[in-house]
Amino acid sequence: MKIIYNGHEIEITAFRTRKVLYDGKLISSKNFFSRSPHIFSVREDGENVQYEINAGLKWHGLRERISIRRDGRLLYSDHYREEELRIERSTSLTRLQKFASGSLRVAIVALFAFAVTASYMNNASAKKGKIDNEIDNLKRFERIYIKNMTNQIVRAVDFSNSVVRDYAASLVAKYPGDYNPKQICSLYDDVYEKWKYINDPKGEYISPASRTIQNGFIGDCDDYAVLMCSLIESVGRDCRIVLAFGKEGNHAYPEAKFEPDQESADSINSYYADIFRKLFRVEPVKNSKGPVREINYHVDADGVWLNLDQTSRYPGGKFFEAEKLVIIYPNGSYKVKEKGEELKRTKYLRMPDTQKGTITGRD
Repeated sequence: MKIIYNGHEIEITAFRTRKVLYDGKLISSKNFFSRSPHIFSVREDGENVQYEINAGLKWHGLRERISIRRDGRLLYSDHYREEELRIERSTSLTRLQKFASGSLRVAIVALFAFAVTASYMNNASAKKGKIDNEIDNLKRFERIYIKNMTNQIVRAVDFSNSVVRDYAASLVAKYPGDYNPKQICSLYDDVYEKWKYINDPKGEYISPASRTIQNGFIGDCDDYAVLMCSLIESVGRDCRIVLAFGKEGNHAYPEAKFEPDQESADSINSYYADIFRKLFRVEPVKNSKGPVREINYHVDADGVWLNLDQTSRYPGGKFFEAEKLVIIYPNGSYKVKEKGEELKRTKYLRMPDTQKGTITGRD
C-alpha cells in the first residue's frame, strides 16, 4: 500500500516481512503475522511527528486491515481517510500472499466449524447415550418385574391340585361330554357369583387357586385370573393370564382358548338366554333379544382367546382398555404386546329362532 500525505510518501509492503518505508527509506520491519504496531518518529516541516501504523489481515485473508495515525490523529482506516491523503496503491499483498492468507483463513474457519460440530455431536451422543442407558435400565426393570410375576403366577396356577380339579369337575359335569363353551360358562358363572373382592397386602401377593377355593373365593383381580385359569386347565383346556396396563390403572384377567365359529357363539348365547335376570341383576326388558349380543376375543399366532374378565360379566364381554399387555402362560412363557399390536375381534351372535330377525356371525 502507498499513500501520499502532506507531501510525504508512506509505503507498506508485505513480502515475507511487513515493512514500512517513509519517503523511500525503510523505517520499520516486522514479521508478516506480527500484530504489534509500527511506531516511528520523523521530522516534518521542522517539527517531530510520530506515526503509528497497525496492519493485519481481514478474517477472509484476501485484504489488509490498515490504520494510520499521526500524532494520535487518525489519517486512514478501512472506514475513514483524511481529505488531503492520496492513495496510490490500495494493497500491499501479492497474489500468492492473498491465496496463502485466504487459504489459511478458510482452514481456520473450517477447523473451527469442525470443532463446533464435533462438540455438538459429542454432546448429542452423550445425551443419546444417557437416554439409551435410561431406556435400557427401564427395560431391564420391566423384564425383572415380568419374570417375577410370571414365576409367581406359574406357582399359583395349581391346576393339578385335587381341590381345584374336583371343584372344576363338579361344575363341568352339568354339561358332560367333549369340551363345549357351556362348560366355560358354568365355571365362569359359579366363580362370578361367589367372588368377594379385597385388596392385596402391601407388595404383590398371588394366592394359589386351591387356597382361594378353600378360603371362600376371596381376592383381587390377579387371584381371580389365577383361579379361573387353573379351573379351565384342570379340565384339559388351554388358558392364559393377561396383565393389562392402561390409563385407568393396571388389571389382570384370564383368557381361554376358543373356537370362534357360529356353533360356539350360539352355545354361549343359549346358555345365557334363560338367565338374563341372574346375569345382569335386573328384570328382562320387554322384547329383549337376549342378554348376549356379542363376544370379544383376541386373535394371535397362538390361536383365538376368549375374554373371561370378571368385570365383563359374561364370557366374551368387553375388554379392559390397555396400552400394553403382558401375556403369561402356565408353562412359564410370556410375551409383551403394545396397544398397536393388540388384535381384537367381535362376533355378533344369532338370536334364538323364536325371535324375529337373524344376525349372522361375522369376524
